[in-house]
Amino acid sequence: TRYISVTGVQTCALPIFSRFGCQGTVLEVGCATGATLAALRDRGLPGVGVDISNWAIEQASQRLGPDHVAALDLECEDLPARLAGQGPFGCLVMASVFEHFSAPFDVLARLGRHVRPGGHVVITTTNADSLTHRLFGKDWEGFFDWTHHGIEAVTPATLRARIPPLGWRVEHLHTWHVWDSNADPTHATFREWHDADARFRQLLAERELGDFLACVARRVG
Repeated sequence: TRYISVTGVQTCALPIFSRFGCQGTVLEVGCATGATLAALRDRGLPGVGVDISNWAIEQASQRLGPDHVAALDLECEDLPARLAGQGPFGCLVMASVFEHFSAPFDVLARLGRHVRPGGHVVITTTNADSLTHRLFGKDWEGFFDWTHHGIEAVTPATLRARIPPLGWRVEHLHTWHVWDSNADPTHATFREWHDADARFRQLLAERELGDFLACVARRVG
């Protein structure tokens, strides 16, 4: 179930579509059971999706139709023709999936050719440069999912440095939240501080130290 999203992170991608004027057919990587694609369809944006989980794609197929989804591993497989043929896509959505790839920027490079010039990529992922990672090291929450193969490669700095050479212009990037469920008192105190103090939350946002990261970029050329 490598591409099934972290609860609450995937849904934050939806408001981004309105804010940045995303249009055209959507390609969602890590579509899980198709909830986001169904929500976008209800907003007038058709889409197709892929996921590594056969079970998830079975559920998505029932919701969206078999011609709109496929089970595959994009690190070693290309989009099937029946999905690629519905492009070029106006938006590529990678919600809670980027950190799962061993080479996330290589996957983005291959997928970029399916997005039309002026189209968008919406990425929600983890931030390996977060304050909790810096403080807690190997006890960071991001390490407890063994399928996070590329998690240390993804930070605000690496996104800003590596996305533009792939043909994208970064239009927005922000981090948020403290992702930590450790019962240790120090961890619990840190969570409570975050929840209780708006100034602390603002500091995390301003310094890009949150555990979750959202990035929107536009296809150039």
